[in-house]
Amino acid sequence: MNIKYRNFFTITPIFFIIVLIISILNYNSNKDEIMWKINEEAKSIAIGSSVFIDNIIKDSSLLDKKDEILIHLKRIKKYNQAEEFYITDKSNNIIFSTEKNSTKKILEPKEIALEDKNIFLSKIYQENNNSYINASTDIKENNNTVATLTVKVNANSIIKHLDDSFLVFIITIFIVTIIGIILSQIISDIVIKRIKILKGVAKSIAEGDYNEKVNFLDIKEFKDLENTLNTMKSIMQEILFKAKNSIIEQKQFSSKNDLYYIYSNLFLNSKRKIDKNIEVAIEKIGTVPAEFIFNIVSNNETIFLYFGEIEAPDKSIDTAIKASSANYYLSKKLMYSNNNLNFLDEFRDNFFIKNLLIIKIDKNKLNVEKYQISKNRVDKSYIKIDKDKILYFHTLDKDANEKLDVYIKNYKFLNIKELSNDLNILFKDRYNGLILLIKI
Repeated sequence: MNIKYRNFFTITPIFFIIVLIISILNYNSNKDEIMWKINEEAKSIAIGSSVFIDNIIKDSSLLDKKDEILIHLKRIKKYNQAEEFYITDKSNNIIFSTEKNSTKKILEPKEIALEDKNIFLSKIYQENNNSYINASTDIKENNNTVATLTVKVNANSIIKHLDDSFLVFIITIFIVTIIGIILSQIISDIVIKRIKILKGVAKSIAEGDYNEKVNFLDIKEFKDLENTLNTMKSIMQEILFKAKNSIIEQKQFSSKNDLYYIYSNLFLNSKRKIDKNIEVAIEKIGTVPAEFIFNIVSNNETIFLYFGEIEAPDKSIDTAIKASSANYYLSKKLMYSNNNLNFLDEFRDNFFIKNLLIIKIDKNKLNVEKYQISKNRVDKSYIKIDKDKILYFHTLDKDANEKLDVYIKNYKFLNIKELSNDLNILFKDRYNGLILLIKI
């Protein structure tokens, strides 16, 4: 699956899910607000009307005041959404109402208890293509409930608001989904454009043009690739320059593989660093194959030392370029990793690491961690180091162990620079490889 389709199937569903959740919450919130409004209006009309009727019949009976009650209820109808008022007996039969010749039973609502009155609200229902809600409350004579007042409130505007909210809900989902599709295409085009540029530069390098520059200022990951590619070009330019200079001096190369050995001699050099009370070094002994990678990297809190090698099917300049890229990438990752080395598995697989040793030193706590990376695994362990002891690792032959032990034991008073120089002089004619030294 290419990048464009992968981004489409990743970004679009995320936009859809987010807007769906937000739209549902917004729709439910609007629905609750609209229903609360109609319920409160119906309850207010019912309570106000019942209190009005209670005052009218305070010193008389309900039926004696029927005409007076109806006159006032019809007047109330003119100023709000109340369509009809009904007064019913205990059996829910209509005693009289503002609707002419109405004798039917009223939809029985559910009860909502208030502090001073019982209010009953029905659900919204349909009648003659209109929507209504009923609110009912008790009418009392001498503190005895004698009837029930029911107000029938028109809810068409509420239903329209709900329909409008649902339409907004659907339109919002559609618009944001389209935006997600457009953004996924834009992001894909940005990535693909930069990949094509990298592809073109890589092709130029393959054809022998080392002058073309890559410059990505906006995306960190592409900036890292740019740095790696420019490093590779610099190495190739340097090797080519040395090769041309050798030709001028009448030196001949039997094949391109000779550049592999030139690279090894020119660019694989010893590394040393002193930081506070910590001295570290990676000393090159004799000739180190071009497939080896090694460096010392330091940030504010940690010092990293590493050496290892990549898979090398042949002794060619291609191997040197791959090793250089792996070395540059690992150095940058360690420097900006914030001491998080979870990337090691991915690094091992992407750069075909054969074996790799990483030593991590905490500058403040002076803790030492060891990471041993092979083809299939990453092993982590802790190393205890004494202040009067020099810790070392190497890629030399096994018979060098005893010689290193004896020499370091007898000359541990030397600093790392002096020790590195001595080992290089003593071992360079007998061994080829690297020695990693740590002194705290």
